[in-house]
Amino acid sequence: MITYPFAFLTSAAIAVSFRSPRGVILWSGFCGLVAWAGFDLALRAGAPDPAAVLVGALALGTAAEVLARRLHQPAILFVIPGLFPLVPGILAYRGMLLLSQSRLAEGAWQLARALLIAGILAASGGTGPAGARTAPARGRRRAGARAARMERIDRRGERREARGDLLHLPDVNVVSEGQAVA
Repeated sequence: MITYPFAFLTSAAIAVSFRSPRGVILWSGFCGLVAWAGFDLALRAGAPDPAAVLVGALALGTAAEVLARRLHQPAILFVIPGLFPLVPGILAYRGMLLLSQSRLAEGAWQLARALLIAGILAASGGTGPAGARTAPARGRRRAGARAARMERIDRRGERREARGDLLHLPDVNVVSEGQAVA
């Protein structure tokens, strides 16, 4: 539990160092907290490290997409700082240390685990937002609603184009080259 505030502070500090807008910095810290909470809860449930990182990254992606919609900001402002608590830096450090001490098998294993976790972070970074984007945004109409509304206007007898912003023009005979006008 003591790691949760540090996950928040780490993500907020990264957002500050990346010069994120002021209104986004605390929310970026919140996304790091969500990512760490997903990771920690999955570990406590008995999941292995890579699966726990996947859970944390999916939670982060979903939270970032929801915040991006609410705050009208790009999701990347929340995703990048939120990933930092999940980065396997200590595994990579231990792997390099073990390699420098000529313990090749252990070092290679640590580096392989770090690479696996980094790959999971990279792959799942877009999965959460893609899943969150499939849900319709609250307060918005469906994709064809405007065209259907304009179609209703046509049924009432008003003649308009599908976009609704064009004036009604009288029908004009179009003549191509080589044809005579009757």
